[in-house]
Amino acid sequence: HVIDRVFLTWHSRDELSAALPAGMLYWTCLSFAFGMASYVNTFVAQYDGAGKPDRVAASVWQGLYFSVIAGALLMLMIPFADGIFVAIGHGPTIAPLEAIYFRWLCLGGIPAILNTAMSAFFSG
Repeated sequence: HVIDRVFLTWHSRDELSAALPAGMLYWTCLSFAFGMASYVNTFVAQYDGAGKPDRVAASVWQGLYFSVIAGALLMLMIPFADGIFVAIGHGPTIAPLEAIYFRWLCLGGIPAILNTAMSAFFSG
């Protein structure tokens, strides 16, 4: 998000203004799924310590399934992006730009959550 905003400073003030609220809403929606996916770490560590590698694999797969489902649910917010930012009360020039940026961020939800679940395997 920081790099996006740096590049937007060179392009348009309105687009720069839209990036922060859209990014904050995206992160708010994503943070629960991140927390749940990172909890795979706990199960991997416990089952690895107990010498149950079959349960380690099952835990990681459950984390991957959860990641895909949570990312798909996040993408269900894409059609409602315009209405969300209008309902929040943002101006008519900024709200459409926020919606565009939010939609693009939502498309990256599945890979972001999958990355968290897969990295939990290695840290666990």
